[in-house]
Amino acid sequence: MPVILADEHIYGLHHLKKYGFEVLVIKKDIPLQIQATNCDALLIRTVHKINQVSIPTLPKRLKFVGTATAGTDHLDTSWLEENGIQWAHSPGCNAQAVAEYVVTGMLYAFDFRLDELQKRTVGIIGHGNTGGKVSRLLTNLGVNWIACDPPRSEKYPDFDYVSLEDALQSDILTLHVPLTSDGNFPTIGLINKDSLHAKSIDLLINAARGGVTIEKDILWGLDKGFIKQTITDVWKNEPEVHPVLLQNSLLSTPHIAGYSLQGKMEATRMVCQQLLDFFGIKDAFTFGDEHPNNTLETADATRGLINVLPSIHPMFELSRELKNDGSAFSTLRNSHSLRNEYEAWSLKNVSKADIKLANGLGFGGIHHE
Repeated sequence: MPVILADEHIYGLHHLKKYGFEVLVIKKDIPLQIQATNCDALLIRTVHKINQVSIPTLPKRLKFVGTATAGTDHLDTSWLEENGIQWAHSPGCNAQAVAEYVVTGMLYAFDFRLDELQKRTVGIIGHGNTGGKVSRLLTNLGVNWIACDPPRSEKYPDFDYVSLEDALQSDILTLHVPLTSDGNFPTIGLINKDSLHAKSIDLLINAARGGVTIEKDILWGLDKGFIKQTITDVWKNEPEVHPVLLQNSLLSTPHIAGYSLQGKMEATRMVCQQLLDFFGIKDAFTFGDEHPNNTLETADATRGLINVLPSIHPMFELSRELKNDGSAFSTLRNSHSLRNEYEAWSLKNVSKADIKLANGLGFGGIHHE
């Protein structure tokens, strides 16, 4: 029986037992090196760094490391490969959730006035799974956008990608790149004093990775007026947050942009399927009878959609709580209930004025007044 050491906050982890795995939960007060000694696989999230510091000597039994996340910057993948360890992740699992966070944040910045958002051009830096979802939502809402993605520009030369400098001329800037320090297009510190100098950005949103920006340079940009507002979901030294940026961001959240029930389920399904495949188990990973999103939740839009969005998306509440206590990052991130994406919601009593916005955001059911 393969033994799996796993983060307790991975959604639906207990379902692995029915496939013949023994599942142990990672304990906070014991070094990972010790806990992994007699394990065949690790399943983690971004809070766990897997490298030669966290596990100086790789256990002989360990053959698989999976992260139930889209990003992999917390894994030293080259080191794992050199030691013959298979690694896996869940690319695109939370792309829709992040895209909804970003576009909802844009609407909030302009008092939920779609006509004001439509006057702006959005620059999307990174146009993969998440950036692509953002662009589709913006298109649905009739908002102009341009995208900068040098790796994809090389791969898809016919797509009309723009340079970073051109993207930085946009009214709104949203970041969706991985955190990389090598290769042809490193992203660490991508947004800094040099890139912000003499710009006029109405809103900068970072829901990618904290290290993609230099936080003190963002504050410099705000002070100089090169950035008018910023929304910050990711932080360089998580779970610590920059105390000044925390208070000066329009919204400051504890890395929860991708936290949705649907995103968590997909992250688990993707990485666990790769785990089953690695161990030669010829089954499809499922959650069995657990189907929490079969029935649409209903929200009453009688008082207007702008009053509904803050009640069904936790970003506003979590921002208030994090600003009140910056040390509560981990508690807020791990204890807050998962939200449903907009597709899992049905709206009743939607006014004619709100129909376009509701349709553009992708609500699962829309019932007019």
